[in-house]
Amino acid sequence: MGKSVRDRRVEETHDLRPERLAADKAYGTGPFLGWLSKRKITPHIPVLDRQHQTDGLLPREAFIFDPDKNHYICPQSKILGHRTTRTDSPIHIYRATASDCKSCPIRQQCTRSAQRSLSVPFDENARQEAMALRNTEAFQHSRRLRKKVEMLFAHMKQHFRFTRLKLRGRSC
Repeated sequence: MGKSVRDRRVEETHDLRPERLAADKAYGTGPFLGWLSKRKITPHIPVLDRQHQTDGLLPREAFIFDPDKNHYICPQSKILGHRTTRTDSPIHIYRATASDCKSCPIRQQCTRSAQRSLSVPFDENARQEAMALRNTEAFQHSRRLRKKVEMLFAHMKQHFRFTRLKLRGRSC
């Protein structure tokens, strides 16, 4: 994969080629983690994960993904096929048929609508890779170092009233 003009400029001008990046949870989104993954930069970033917010319904982990056929299989062995890709956000939608869900014995635990659907971000692989790193010693070390920097920023905000950061230089 070729490097973008910005990537080459930073590397040539500043002799910078980061191997890892530490940031807070706000940067733990699929698109950003995917961007880092394409550039072979290891993310030491907590992943923004709302998968546990299932409102009492079966989580996505209860479904098995078949990458060869690009579909999910529900706990009752029914297929959730790839139906669409949302253009307003980078998400794949997988959906079961209404007839499969209508006669399902565990429907009440699975969905409140006519059929079960799953939303899967484009960059789900990058998210999973980043989540797998969170228990490594390198990730924990980055986290401890980040806390020191964050404490300095908090001190400046509280004692010196630095409430804004003004960036200087050329806008990209």
